[in-house]
Amino acid sequence: MFSKAEKTIQFNLLEGSFADPPKPQRSSKFFPQWFKELPLDVAEYSGSVKRCQPFLDAVSEGYIIPSWFDMKVVVGNCAVGLDANGQPIHPLGLPFIYKDFADELVGQTFYDQAVDSVHDLGFTWFLEVSPNFRGYQGNDILGFHPVGQFKGMSAFLSGNQALKLNNIWSIQTPKGWSVRFRNIPNFANSYHDLCFVEANVDTDSYHGCVNLPFVLKDGVKAGEYLIPKGTPLIQVVPFKRGELNKVSFGASTRETQHQISSKLATHFSDAYKKLFWHKRRA
Repeated sequence: MFSKAEKTIQFNLLEGSFADPPKPQRSSKFFPQWFKELPLDVAEYSGSVKRCQPFLDAVSEGYIIPSWFDMKVVVGNCAVGLDANGQPIHPLGLPFIYKDFADELVGQTFYDQAVDSVHDLGFTWFLEVSPNFRGYQGNDILGFHPVGQFKGMSAFLSGNQALKLNNIWSIQTPKGWSVRFRNIPNFANSYHDLCFVEANVDTDSYHGCVNLPFVLKDGVKAGEYLIPKGTPLIQVVPFKRGELNKVSFGASTRETQHQISSKLATHFSDAYKKLFWHKRRA
């Protein structure tokens, strides 16, 4: 991916976060089990997607940042506890709760915060982490975004809130290289129902931890869904800036397309890989 002179992408663990989290690795290290078990050839369809080199290039590209703690996604009719001043008790001190059980918490104290009343949030979702991890990490695990900032993503949004993971990894790339944070192509639904906001960051000059905003995909049913520590979260793809900066248009003749199809037809399988594909740099 990089030349010999500029071959290093560096992931730096945030000082004081916690010891020995699952480390980012090449995307090819995180193929889901169903894909590993998929045969190369499926009788009724000939070759499976394992023989599709463009598919493989997309899922193998770049690196994966895995979750560094267990996360529980809770979906349903929810409420949040309020203190005596009508202010929400911080979700990391008292998580949002199912509406059906909300009244039972009035008068109780959680992490030195008394629940005076509850506020109905309707159908929504929240992210819960273990109490021990909350105590260790304080309030730095998650951040929040007004959902209005993601109004254009309504087609992907379930509930009425957006969160962000406060990343523990900063990234450094060689001069002229940036990284693209994107949802894991083709495999995202194999791991979780989070939809991350994709972005490009110039990591040759910006060395801060890039936080990871996300929403819950639409259509997720009410329930509790565990995302275990180590689960692939998001793909990080380095790219060199400014290599193509002009657009031109031409014509592709039917004869050209026929010649390409004729070449592809001379092989039983893997024709694109054998005839046109370029091996990626390590």
